[in-house]
Amino acid sequence: MTDVPPINRIRRESTLSRDEYRERIVQEILETEISYVDSLHTCIVYYYEKLQTCQPPILSRKQIEDIFLYFDQVYNVNQAFLNDLQTYKIEGKLSRSIGETFQRFIPYLKVYYQFIGNSGVSLHTLTELEQSEYICSVFEDLRCQIPGTNQLDLRGFLIMPVQRLPRYNLLLTDLLKRTPNTYVDYPKIEIALKEMKKLTDSANKAIIAAERRRRLFLIEGKISGFSGKLVEPHRCYIKEGMLMKVCRKTIKPRYFYLFNDILIYGIGDSNNMVISQVVDVANIVVKNVEGSINGFELFTNKKSFVVYAIDQNEKQEWINEINKAVEKMLNTLRTRNQLNDDTFIKPLFVPDDTVVKCMICNKPFSFFIRRHHCRFCGKCVCNDCSLMRLPQPPLNIFERTCSICVDRRLLSAQPIDKDLIRSSLFSLDSISIEPTSLLLK
Repeated sequence: MTDVPPINRIRRESTLSRDEYRERIVQEILETEISYVDSLHTCIVYYYEKLQTCQPPILSRKQIEDIFLYFDQVYNVNQAFLNDLQTYKIEGKLSRSIGETFQRFIPYLKVYYQFIGNSGVSLHTLTELEQSEYICSVFEDLRCQIPGTNQLDLRGFLIMPVQRLPRYNLLLTDLLKRTPNTYVDYPKIEIALKEMKKLTDSANKAIIAAERRRRLFLIEGKISGFSGKLVEPHRCYIKEGMLMKVCRKTIKPRYFYLFNDILIYGIGDSNNMVISQVVDVANIVVKNVEGSINGFELFTNKKSFVVYAIDQNEKQEWINEINKAVEKMLNTLRTRNQLNDDTFIKPLFVPDDTVVKCMICNKPFSFFIRRHHCRFCGKCVCNDCSLMRLPQPPLNIFERTCSICVDRRLLSAQPIDKDLIRSSLFSLDSISIEPTSLLLK
């Protein structure tokens, strides 16, 4: 028997009556459920149970649980759902009982939300295991043991529950269109569709959250030197990339990760990075470097500096994403009454090689007259112009202070905060430093 060409199939379907088309949808719901439940059972028998019972053990109990958490519960719920559909089919009641059956089982289908919520952990565990050629060969042997044509790999089976909920939505939507509103099952189909859409929306949010956790797990495996846990429920990945950081003596490449609550940078690349600094997003101020195509300034409560992106588009993207993250975090902190408006933002240090004389007394720097930086304004000054030490928030450690900042702080008795940095009252004008040796413009 040959397949019907698509155009002929469309014509054939267009000739069906409303009731005939409706019966076809009902039959499709039953047939796809049979195939779906059979696939779930195949995964349990040929992957889950074999991995649990194989000797010697290939995976730990925790690894198996991380991969298959809630999978067997999804199978049990759908097996019971299928049993009811088949019972109604035998009794000749299926066509007028679809809505009622879905409505009755939707509360149990919420197990999908739990299963999908674990998918980030599941896929991350699989990714780590697949680094081993031996485990990959074991998975392949298990796949080849599956009889028939349904020889999917493990990932193929695990993605099925994620794909099933949208399929239910499509089938119920199509069924409702083909069901007269006077039909006995119409109100129950309508309610079932509404509840299924809510469940699917929740599942979609769980998918997004799971993907977010998976991304954080991957990043956590690539960085070192982070104190605490990178993977947190509230943390979202936003952007990453290489930027050229202007240090005191030279310009160095640094890899940056931006999250919704922190900015991390360090030495390395996208595969491996040693952290140099972690900064709370709420304590970041971004300023454009006037006259520079690719440069912008990052002011933070720990360290401030100029960075250069590879091109103008990349620069603007970084500025926009950081500003959006800062604004969102500040709004969140204000809502919780946790915003600290007195946070001290470190000044931008003037690079050593851009200054040949003290920026206060104009003495030329030499072997005997060394460069120093004021910790409150960032100016490059001589020792005579920075004899004083004043406490710097938040730890109030006494830091080198130039004579101008001493006068200013003694008169105002106020810390330098983010608003002052934004208005440039306590910072230098944007420093135009172009790393021409790196061919950045």
